[in-house]
Amino acid sequence: MLDLPHLRAQLTQAAPSETLVGGIDAVLLNCRVNSKSLPTQDRYCAAEWVFINRDGTWKFILVLNGEHHTRLICAQKTFRLRGHGGSAAVDFVADRVPSMLRAALGAAVDQSHPDLTDNAIGKIVDSVFADIQNRLMTDFLALIPAASGQTHSDMAAYFRDASGELLPAVQRVLSGTTVSLALVDPSSRVHVFSIGDCDASKPHSPR
Repeated sequence: MLDLPHLRAQLTQAAPSETLVGGIDAVLLNCRVNSKSLPTQDRYCAAEWVFINRDGTWKFILVLNGEHHTRLICAQKTFRLRGHGGSAAVDFVADRVPSMLRAALGAAVDQSHPDLTDNAIGKIVDSVFADIQNRLMTDFLALIPAASGQTHSDMAAYFRDASGELLPAVQRVLSGTTVSLALVDPSSRVHVFSIGDCDASKPHSPR
């Protein structure tokens, strides 16, 4: 087993870290298959938010672990599509969640007195990710009416563009992501959320 300084040196060499807002250090490691380095499908982002008419700063930290699938079940038919969604879903989530959550949280903070409860914050986060899920589903289902009534091979063609690439809406449902999210409110309370098998948890102070 590597000792901590040696491990830190190896990680620094493999992928230099980036210091985000609030002094948060982050690093992404590419995966390796048969000694070949492949681009990571993981993402992270962090931000500090200050809302009008409220003192203090909120901290937002998001970690996404991308994954992909090769099989699509649609209209009771199973399609094995060459290629996969890659990072389509994780990029979609990373691009939209920060702004959506900030807008929803900011609206709730402006309307609340006193400060938001833990339950209210949880409902805001749930609502944002439900909207993301609905958008992914709606974009894909919009392709189905045009493909209904077609043969198996013809229907599969509706999932690709003129160059043969999978349409973005299909790439997103052929990929996915787990989610680890933390919000630190102005009173330093930490609110932790997770989706999938990432098991996020709050750190415990030593007794």
